Amino acid sequence: DAHDAKQLPLAPGAKFTENTVALTLGDGFWQTIDKGSQSPTSRLIIADPATSQVAFYGAAKENGHGVLFGVRLKHKAQRITEIEQFVIRRGPAQIGEFDHPTAFDAAWTEVLPVDERLPRAELVRIANLYFEGIEQSNGDIVPLVPETSRVENGFRTAPRPAGADGKPAQSIRESF
Repeated sequence: DAHDAKQLPLAPGAKFTENTVALTLGDGFWQTIDKGSQSPTSRLIIADPATSQVAFYGAAKENGHGVLFGVRLKHKAQRITEIEQFVIRRGPAQIGEFDHPTAFDAAWTEVLPVDERLPRAELVRIANLYFEGIEQSNGDIVPLVPETSRVENGFRTAPRPAGADGKPAQSIRESF
């Protein structure tokens, strides 16, 4: 049964959280998911061998409704030690595309040659600058290439074209 967490190769004391709340493994979304993402263009699987982790982000169906779903697994000695998942459900005044999320640009799944990769510490620094830019409302501190876009809850939010409501066009840098 796909809803049976006991089938997983778990380490003793494995931790499980959903939307930052510690739960008993098998509770929460485990019980309410209908099916996971079937689209290879609107899901990501990201492996991090250096930290023995893997993450998934995509869409799913829960009780017949579209949701966005992510999960991070950590393992040690071929046993799962951590499962951290989040489920984003459609809510009032919430932006998002829950049934048909925007496809990820091909660059998200492109494997760079080793000699073109930045050191891990530099990647962490750049990722942190993105959040600093949000906190400081300052896109100038974020290293962005002109074609950078932002997708929130499966919906492209930047850059933004001029709107019929009179709002001006906005680059991703200006959107900070």
